[in-house]
Amino acid sequence: MYNKQDEGVGNVNLGKYIKDIIKAQGRTIAWVSDQLSFNERTLAGKLNRNSVSGDDLMRLSILLGINLEELKEEYKMKITEYTILDFKGYNGPVPYHYVVVKLGENLYYKTYQKDRLEVTQDIRYASHIEPKYGDEQVEFIKKFYDEFGKRK
Repeated sequence: MYNKQDEGVGNVNLGKYIKDIIKAQGRTIAWVSDQLSFNERTLAGKLNRNSVSGDDLMRLSILLGINLEELKEEYKMKITEYTILDFKGYNGPVPYHYVVVKLGENLYYKTYQKDRLEVTQDIRYASHIEPKYGDEQVEFIKKFYDEFGKRK
């Protein structure tokens, strides 16, 4: 069965979560597709790419008995660390140097909104910060956002 620890604190791979529920119920993607009048390849692709729409999630949750309240709890972000990761190297002949703020296992700072932080599970999409501003960014996050990424 799906183990949210596979994805890190507060991060759920929705496609994997749904595929694991389908398997645990002894069903197949073909069966689910047939029940919901989805194209089987399209549904499999959405699950594999973790790109399930809200409408699809609602229909799947009704068919498979997915408790959306429990799923919502798994999606809650929790900041467990403030680590600055330093990256330097060359992109061809061009040197680069930036830092990324790690907020938890598989949880990286992306940007902030007025009321919440935006984070990503994929370090490639994390905010690349000028190294001299890394500590400043961490202090900003600590000062204005709580451990769940909400504005204080």
